Amino acid sequence: MKKDFLDFPPTPMRFAILCQPRAEDVGFPNDEMAYQQAIGNLPEKHPAVAYTRSLMGSMASLLTQMNDKTARSTFLSYYHEVIGKVDDGFEIPFAIAETISEAENNKSPKNLRQNEICMELMAKVFGVKL
Repeated sequence: MKKDFLDFPPTPMRFAILCQPRAEDVGFPNDEMAYQQAIGNLPEKHPAVAYTRSLMGSMASLLTQMNDKTARSTFLSYYHEVIGKVDDGFEIPFAIAETISEAENNKSPKNLRQNEICMELMAKVFGVKL
């Protein structure tokens, strides 16, 4: 048995990590696939990845500007938080996640105009000048 599991018995910290839900356990892409989707290397984004990017706020747009180690660590910390929430029963609002994903990829004049209208309305609500 020791040959098959070199770190058996696991340390308490390793055991805690092994007890955490994995992306595959809740039907999400694995960490590497999700990260590649998040930084734009893969055109299609899983709704969980799009939702994670929405939680990251402006940090999501900086992923491609950070060094790989920092970007990966930043994204995966948010992603694992989402995985934990889903494992506890949270349901990702897929309509929002899909809308975010579509908006990121849709640069049509109609979509850009909709974005302008939205920004104008938000500026009025918050009393900000554009």
